[in-house]
Amino acid sequence: MAIEAHQHDGATQLPLANWGVGRSHVTGRGAVVYVDDDFGTCKSFSRRFSDEFQVAIVGSATAALSEIDRRDDIAVVISDYQLDGADGLTLLREVRAARPEIITMLASAYTGRDVAIAAVNEAQVFRILEKPLEEGATRKALRQALEETRRRDSLRMFNAPAAALQDTLGLLAHELNTPLAAVRGSISGLRNWFIQPSPGPRGSRPSGRASW
Repeated sequence: MAIEAHQHDGATQLPLANWGVGRSHVTGRGAVVYVDDDFGTCKSFSRRFSDEFQVAIVGSATAALSEIDRRDDIAVVISDYQLDGADGLTLLREVRAARPEIITMLASAYTGRDVAIAAVNEAQVFRILEKPLEEGATRKALRQALEETRRRDSLRMFNAPAAALQDTLGLLAHELNTPLAAVRGSISGLRNWFIQPSPGPRGSRPSGRASW
């Protein structure tokens, strides 16, 4: 099947494949963005995995950031480690800072110990994929990433009403507490005023003010 590429904001992309037999029917966020400055590698990724996943390909870190800025359906970003004018780790750190809900993966043929440690500790990548990408391992990683996305989104939706209720109760408590504090202050002032002894000669009877 021929795949036609097109340009968007300086990024080379492939159209999303049509849904078909074997595709995982993901609702909400489900798109996978693959970042590599080699167009042949990008085309190969789309050709191999667009039968099951929504795939968009971009050719630079700048184009990738533009893509995640304009789309809210992105679940996964996979970046090659060596990009033209940048490195994949820097990109994935920026993706995480801008959209922490997006799962990130690093693809590299040169993943040494230092790179792997930085990927986990700094960029907090979900998986490190060794290039050339092995299809079975990559599919498994993508399925796990989308499952994790669904889990996180479900948890976020479950927690959202509770967080909203907590905010509302906090605001209500503040609104109620403000006049109550004013009333308590007034009562305290009145009590202090009533219990003060009236000035007069020593030994004289106190004034007719009632004690509180």
